[in-house]
Amino acid sequence: MSVDANSPPLQPMQASSIAEPDQVLQTRMTKNGYLLFRNLLPATAVTRLRQSIASILHKHGWIKNDEDTGSITTIRSPMREGEASEGFFDVYDEVMRLEPFYALAHQPVLLQIMQRVLASDCFPHPLSICRFGWPEHDAATTPPHQDFPNNQGSLRLTAAWIPLTDVPVSRGGLAILQGSNQGNTILPLDFHLGPGNRQAVLPDHLQRLPWVSTHYRPGDVILFSSTTVHRALPNHDSQYLRLSVDYRYLPDGDALTPPVLEPHFARESWDSIYQGWKDKRFCYYWQQHDYTEVPWSDEYHRLPETHLNHALRAESEYRRQRQTQQKQQTGSQEPNTDEQ
Repeated sequence: MSVDANSPPLQPMQASSIAEPDQVLQTRMTKNGYLLFRNLLPATAVTRLRQSIASILHKHGWIKNDEDTGSITTIRSPMREGEASEGFFDVYDEVMRLEPFYALAHQPVLLQIMQRVLASDCFPHPLSICRFGWPEHDAATTPPHQDFPNNQGSLRLTAAWIPLTDVPVSRGGLAILQGSNQGNTILPLDFHLGPGNRQAVLPDHLQRLPWVSTHYRPGDVILFSSTTVHRALPNHDSQYLRLSVDYRYLPDGDALTPPVLEPHFARESWDSIYQGWKDKRFCYYWQQHDYTEVPWSDEYHRLPETHLNHALRAESEYRRQRQTQQKQQTGSQEPNTDEQ
């Protein structure tokens, strides 16, 4: 299993089963840093969310059509997460208002398996994220990182990454650095163009660990700890957009920080998002749970001043390449006016 000639070979993931005893699942999570469950979620719930998001993407001219085939064909150039000048928030703000987007995090089977793995009652952070994996956008693909610096609070925080589309390895699925969670060490950071503009700096002993991934299908779920190093693989499937969502679950009584109680990017209030929802059970649900609120620390995101020049060069090169790509795309769309 390999992505391209410049990437190390990937090893296959080990699948787990909800029929296995709790102790087996907990031991495997502690050892490997992840658990993969095939076809865990109801197809109707995943399909409903995918169709809702596809309808928004189609309306804004991101994709070819909104037919539900399990794959999404994009017709526009890639963009970085949060790139307002490219119309990112025209789409993302609408996704953030979707009731099925938040409801999926509360699927009973997902909550039950998370409670078994954590050996505790738990609840999802209100902060929920939708990811768009653009084809041929390697420079801004999500780099190796840990979730703890972006969320903070409790080290017991556990993520659920859920593909909404068919995601073979070539389409940029999630890869896990197996065993990188052991010791719960928070790694130093370097600049990166991908989401969060940070990547983990891997010490030698972690670089020797295997990267694992698989062909994901809608309904699959992968759980991983807050210190597990993970990344998105590059999407080299030239026409298909990878669509996924991720939620993070906190054991009752543990700590969280104020940002995780807000919508992603905090552009709208919850009152605004909840307007028109049919099921009010998931409105302000976290207020019924026990947790400790602790301050957010910038320390986990601080970069050395020596990284500034690298960041500026990377930004400049990225913009230059994007301008070239956009000119080429515009040129290829111009009509042929040559005389016949």
